[in-house]
Amino acid sequence: MSLQAGNASHEAIPIMQKDWFPLLKLQYEANKHLLLPVLVASFVLYVSLVRVLRYRTLNSLNRRFGTDDAKLHQMSLEEAQEIISIASQWEYPHGYQAALQFALFRSYGIPTISKQFCSTAQLSDVKTAGKRFADTGALIGEWLVNSIFAPRSCKAIARTTWLHRQYRIRPDDLLFTISTFITEPPKFVDRFEWRPMARCEVIAGFVLWKEIGRRMDIPQVPDTYQEVCDWALEHEKKHMVPAQTNTSLSHHTMSLLLLHCPGFLVNIATEFATCLMDDRVRISMSYEAPRPWVRRTFLTLVWLRKQFVSWLLLPRSSKMIPVFPSENEHGKLNLRYYTAQPWYVKENFWNQWGPSALVARVIGLPIPSKEWLSDGYHIEQVGPTKFEQKGVKETVAIASEWQDEKRAKSLCPFA
Repeated sequence: MSLQAGNASHEAIPIMQKDWFPLLKLQYEANKHLLLPVLVASFVLYVSLVRVLRYRTLNSLNRRFGTDDAKLHQMSLEEAQEIISIASQWEYPHGYQAALQFALFRSYGIPTISKQFCSTAQLSDVKTAGKRFADTGALIGEWLVNSIFAPRSCKAIARTTWLHRQYRIRPDDLLFTISTFITEPPKFVDRFEWRPMARCEVIAGFVLWKEIGRRMDIPQVPDTYQEVCDWALEHEKKHMVPAQTNTSLSHHTMSLLLLHCPGFLVNIATEFATCLMDDRVRISMSYEAPRPWVRRTFLTLVWLRKQFVSWLLLPRSSKMIPVFPSENEHGKLNLRYYTAQPWYVKENFWNQWGPSALVARVIGLPIPSKEWLSDGYHIEQVGPTKFEQKGVKETVAIASEWQDEKRAKSLCPFA
C-alpha cells in the first residue's frame, strides 16, 4: 500500500511540472489587462518617492535657515560649514567639485594671475601640473571635509597661506581668486546640476570662504555675498582681457583635464569644454566659440542629466568625500579619487584593477603607485617639490594660532 502511494507521488511530480507553465499562462491571459495600469502606478509611485527624497534636504534647510539674506549673513561658521558639507558631499558633490575647479580656471583669465602661475613653471610640464592640481585639491578638500577649526583644516589653510607668501602676489589677484570660489559655485551649479543652490547654501559658501580669506591674509573681502559679486564683475570687466599667459596656462590645464580622452576625441571634447565658459572667459583665453550644433548637443545632454537625476535617481546613500578621514599605515593622508593623475591615491585592489584602472592600463595611463606618491601626504609638506621640506614649522605655528583663537573664543563669555 505504501509502495503504491510512493509511486503515485512520484508520478504526480512530472504532472505538476507539466501543468505549471500552462497555469501561469492562463493567469497572465486573465490579468494582462492589469499589467499596464500596474506598471504606470509603480512608475508614478517611484517618481513620487524620488521627488520627495530628492527635495527632503532642501526643504529641511529652507525651514531651518529661511531665505532672508540679512539673517543668513549672521550664520555661524559651524552652520556654514555644515550646509556646505551637505551640499558638497551629499546633494551635488560632482557639480560642486567641478565648480571649484572651474573657479580656479576662471582666475586664469586675469593676465597678472596667469603671468604669476607661468613664472613658477609649475604648469609647463604635465606631471608637475598634475601634482599642483592634486595639491590644490588636497588642501581644499581638507577644510571642506573637516571642521574649519580642526587641526587638519587649520594646517591646510596655514600651508596654503605659507605657500602664497613665497611669491609676490598682488592683493587684488588674491581677492579675485577667493571671490571666484564664492561666486562661481552658485552659477555653475544652477546651470549644470539637478537643482539650483538654495539661498542658505549660497550665503554659507560666502561665510566659509570669507573666513578662509581672512586667515590667508587676503584684504578687504566685502561684507556680503552681493558685494563680492559686484566687485568681481567690475574687476573682470577691467582686467579680464586676452593675454599670451592666459592662453598658455588655460591650454596646459585643458590638456591635463583631457588626459584620459582618446586622441581622436580631444578636439570635440575641448569644444564641449568651451561650452562651460561665458564669452568673457573664453575670449580672454583665446578659445573659439563652440559651433552651434556642439552647444545645442551639450545643453541637451546637460538637460537630460538634470531630468534623470531629478526625477529618476534616488539620493546618494553615502557621502562623497575627496580625502580619507584618518591617516594610513604610513602616518600620512590619501586622496580618495583623482581627476587626471593618481597623485596621493592609495594602492589597493580597486584602484589597481577596478574598471577605471583597467581602462587606464589599456590606454597607457598611470595608475596609483609609489611614483605618484601613493603613500600619501603630510599636510604641512604639500606643495611644489622644492618646498616639501620647507615651511613645515611655520605652517604648524600658524595653524596653532588659529586653534588658540578658537579656544580663546570658546572660553570668552562675550564671544
